[in-house]
Amino acid sequence: MSRIKTAFAIGATAASFLALAPSAHAESPPPSPTPDSRGSTLAVDDADLQRKIDSHIAKYGGRQLGKNQILWEYKDGRKARMTFPLPKKAGDVSAARVPCERGWYCVWEHALWDRDGGARTEFYNYGTFALEPIGWAYRVSARENNQYGNAQGTLNWYKTEWSRAYSILGYVGEHNDQALSVTLKP
Repeated sequence: MSRIKTAFAIGATAASFLALAPSAHAESPPPSPTPDSRGSTLAVDDADLQRKIDSHIAKYGGRQLGKNQILWEYKDGRKARMTFPLPKKAGDVSAARVPCERGWYCVWEHALWDRDGGARTEFYNYGTFALEPIGWAYRVSARENNQYGNAQGTLNWYKTEWSRAYSILGYVGEHNDQALSVTLKP
């Protein structure tokens, strides 16, 4: 009787391993997700980068600044500037994170700046910046407050959390893609 129990146990164990093993005719993995409705900010070449900038300006205004930036200037002295990632060269494995310029409050499209290569938008001077008019509502995944002194900044969603100057939040966590505005104050 013990031989029968042992044989049964071995057979059941082997069957469970076979059930877990992938089939030789398994389907290939699904394709990568398609870009969302905003489209990707990653450009394949200089002409593609220029098309993306022209399209963003046509929809949200601003003016081109340099090869890969759009600038919005407000009557009260505030500024917002969007930086598109430069096209990758053949063989590049990542897009380097462009540092947040001193005195500015920066937000990124993706949490993993150096891997995903998302666009960055930065804000200068105190006040509230609505993100919808510049095409950034529901798009922020990371932020850096690189203002001077005790200046504070916040991403505004259903909850507001202030950050002091010189602070970085590499991923906004549960608040990913929820910000509707940025507020800066002394």
